[in-house]
Amino acid sequence: MIFGNKLSVKINFLNKIHFIISKLTFRFKNLFFKSPDQSKQLYNNGYLVQDYSGSIGSIHSISKRVIELFKEKENLELTYENSGLIHLKNSLIHFPELINLLNLKEVRDIICGFLGSDYQIFSSNIYRTTKSIDKENTFSSLYYHFDSMPSSHLKIMIYLHDTDKKNGALKVVNRKKSIELRGKGFWDRKSNQFHEIIKENTKVLEGNKGSFIYFYPHDTIHKATLPEIGNRDIINFILIPSIKSHKKLSKERSQYISNNFFGYCTNPFTF
Repeated sequence: MIFGNKLSVKINFLNKIHFIISKLTFRFKNLFFKSPDQSKQLYNNGYLVQDYSGSIGSIHSISKRVIELFKEKENLELTYENSGLIHLKNSLIHFPELINLLNLKEVRDIICGFLGSDYQIFSSNIYRTTKSIDKENTFSSLYYHFDSMPSSHLKIMIYLHDTDKKNGALKVVNRKKSIELRGKGFWDRKSNQFHEIIKENTKVLEGNKGSFIYFYPHDTIHKATLPEIGNRDIINFILIPSIKSHKKLSKERSQYISNNFFGYCTNPFTF
């Protein structure tokens, strides 16, 4: 795994070349841009928690409307319901204002500072984790893992409730230790070989409603955790570099991105 994932050489090569071009284009257009300290923290640790709970009023209305939408089954993707995971269909159709959350200057600067380029949304969805009914058939994100995706991808999660270790906060291992463990052979999600050292180095990313969780899934071991009490609702973005500044999304594009629940970008030149 010379690219740190299980993807083909072609997919990694296309993403790498696109990433380089995106960086050069961004630098040419933004000669005086300075990466904020938060971008450097994200790069060093592999994760960053920023509490915007007092400054983004829309989070409260989004949270209330999400609760109402989850009451109607026709709004939901229920494949993993018994395992504790439910997706809301068409999140950007229901909530086009989600785009505005990424356009906040501080948020945008952190993203661009980390990537060194502009960005576009590869996927945007809202999902809920809850207590599992089927203990035998869990979904794979509940195991410690790296995401098998190109190194140019960044994830942002936004907590729609106050979230702690009892109701499903994300668990991560810092980037340096994660890379060290990958070098020693950690990859299989269900392997017990590194379980103790991973557990010793795990940090629980707790946060208030409106907290942004930035993390770098290619180089950061992490796992989802089902709530012991209640539910956890979350907005989840996967971002990829862009040669152009991201533009307004059409309804068709918003619907596509909103239902792109899993995966990675195979060819950013044609996405």
